[in-house]
Amino acid sequence: MVNAIAEACGIEIFSEKGAGYSFFSSPYQAHRDHAAVDIYAGKEFGCEVYSPVSGTVEKVLAYESPTPTGIALPEHLIMIKRGRYVARIMHVAPRVKAGETIAVGDVIGQAIANGFFSYWVDPIMHVEIRKENDYLRARGGCELAPLVLQDLSSAPGQYDLRGIVECASDHNVKVRLRKKPSFLVGDVCAQPDGTTNLDYSGLYGSFPIGEPVYLNGIKIGEIIKAGEYFSTYRTISVQIMVNDSPYEGISFSNDPLMVRLLPKKYGASGLNAGDKVRIELSNF
Repeated sequence: MVNAIAEACGIEIFSEKGAGYSFFSSPYQAHRDHAAVDIYAGKEFGCEVYSPVSGTVEKVLAYESPTPTGIALPEHLIMIKRGRYVARIMHVAPRVKAGETIAVGDVIGQAIANGFFSYWVDPIMHVEIRKENDYLRARGGCELAPLVLQDLSSAPGQYDLRGIVECASDHNVKVRLRKKPSFLVGDVCAQPDGTTNLDYSGLYGSFPIGEPVYLNGIKIGEIIKAGEYFSTYRTISVQIMVNDSPYEGISFSNDPLMVRLLPKKYGASGLNAGDKVRIELSNF
């Protein structure tokens, strides 16, 4: 089963039913331009990845991805064509070749780690919609329109972030919250996306430049860019404590009750499935 999650230039992007996805949890320029989505591919690198679009494989390219250590890792681009546009897919070792016809949900490869992945990143598939003759530049993607929106009418006024650990790995800790977080732009409820520990993050909807952004009463940023469907805000450093232990950040995606807690070091969460957690934020 698949769900349509975004659209651009007449091309719908699909994810597996129940799979998480994020438009902003990445430092890549395309995310800052509101032109990319990362679909969570599975629990472990090497898992099978399913096509988010239908079309014909235009090209499959391989190149070396540099890393902070100077040791290059393999990376790939898969371009699936529809009309005058292509879906550009990254972080997938391909099992397809040029000329093949692809349907949504077909296996296209295996999830791999990019050289610049942070230690907290799960296996993901990066997807953009590009003009057919402009798919190599970092910029140039089509702005995505989200197709699934939260109901914000019941967003809480109280500031309480508690939940239960659903899954704890060396990468991060996935927590199911008891209540939706209070996420405001000025005094307007908003749907968050992205992480608190990058220099920017995002949210659904178009908001005025300069508006303050609050998470559970703590200011975490200010709007710096407004598109047709999303806004970007510059983040402000916040201290995050989980059961009185410091964490690097919180990551939000499509599910309002699911967050990822990012530990200070790889494998250093100290939490296990079923643990109760209390998350507290404060400004430095």
